[in-house]
Amino acid sequence: MLLSDLCARRSLSLGMGAAGLFVFIDSYQEPYLMSSNLLYNQSTRYIAPLVDRCVSAFRMVSRELCTRVHRQPIIGFARGSSVSSASSPFFQFCSKRSVLVVQDGENISISARKHGFGVDQQRFAATMKRCCRSCRLLTFASGNSQDRVVGGPYPSPWELHFNQVEIVSKMGEWQRRSNSDNLIFFTVGNMINQVNVDTVVLMTGDGDLASDLARFVKQACMKPISVATLSVPFSTAGRLVPGYPFDANFEIGYPFLV
Repeated sequence: MLLSDLCARRSLSLGMGAAGLFVFIDSYQEPYLMSSNLLYNQSTRYIAPLVDRCVSAFRMVSRELCTRVHRQPIIGFARGSSVSSASSPFFQFCSKRSVLVVQDGENISISARKHGFGVDQQRFAATMKRCCRSCRLLTFASGNSQDRVVGGPYPSPWELHFNQVEIVSKMGEWQRRSNSDNLIFFTVGNMINQVNVDTVVLMTGDGDLASDLARFVKQACMKPISVATLSVPFSTAGRLVPGYPFDANFEIGYPFLV
């Protein structure tokens, strides 16, 4: 008994016989015995390429969505406001302020890379210097040496705070310690009342880090201070929205994502 059907561009013929069930894929012209022993092994030849195509399609759609968000910024001090030019809401927010920028270099670079982008650190720093009354830019990144850090290199005027990667044994297992969160907390804690700033911009999409650090800055600073977040679209924790401890939330965009 033979059942035939056309699906899209390829036909699938099913033949039933005493030997078992055979599948003929016209584009490959190869018969495969779909018995209990061979079904899984033979089908994996087509599953792997299918998964690769799905991943590639997801990345293309993700990049297209990011690009549209970057090129069409939403006006307003809410998450989704794109940092796309010197006239964008973010730079209007920072204009004539004394700003301390604290960048989680790994979070920003890895989030951008996930969508097929890189971060133009030099262009962003130059625009900040031009728009703000004064601006100090700190970036925190891990690596095996200061010349080889995640998301680097970070050109001047970025001040790189380097976190040495360590391989440690924990509960009988070797683990790679490369998180810069503790270094960020210690550095900002020592600095917050020693620098003359009225605004802190936290460049990260990490909800735990941003929330804890923003509350700490608000409580530890001896004068009123504003805290804003800046992150990569589609890589931002859901709780990074306007409201205590955040005064504003923005997402970085074109042409700073390249």
